[in-house]
Amino acid sequence: MRKIIWVIFILTLAIIAGCDKSGSERPRKTKVEAGSVAPDFTLRDMNEKNTSLSDYKGRVVLITFWNMKCKDCTESMPSLEALNQRFREQGLEVIAINADNLEYVKPEKIINFIKSKGYTFKILFDETFSTSETYKIVAIPMTFLIDKNGSVSYAKFGKDDWISQENTERVQSLLNR
Repeated sequence: MRKIIWVIFILTLAIIAGCDKSGSERPRKTKVEAGSVAPDFTLRDMNEKNTSLSDYKGRVVLITFWNMKCKDCTESMPSLEALNQRFREQGLEVIAINADNLEYVKPEKIINFIKSKGYTFKILFDETFSTSETYKIVAIPMTFLIDKNGSVSYAKFGKDDWISQENTERVQSLLNR
């Protein structure tokens, strides 16, 4: 009986750990990591239009996986917007891939949240979790910075200040290549 309780406890912790409230950085296993080619995907945006990663070939792309229940995810979005505003004219594309279960969190709620905050970066819906599976997302927020050639330059789990000096220099370096 104790063994079953421990298994349930460990599984519960694994599920809860998907959104780390501490903001601490913990290593996560992911199929896509720095140096690998970012897998292409096609997902629906807020206007029901299909968007693919390959649409942005030749641009630097920051992809973040998030959902509405993740406090770290929503707290990172203002700095993602600031990064988007600062670098989009130079060739940066910020894409936030929503990984909510759309049976429980309706797209309208997500769209209303995005519009109420005035975010202008691209929002895509991973309705079947196929892209999350391809990228082996085990926790969110998970963010990938992809260079102009489609290779992952940087991968990070957790909340971050995307307009910090370190991150803006990282993005500027990729844009200058």
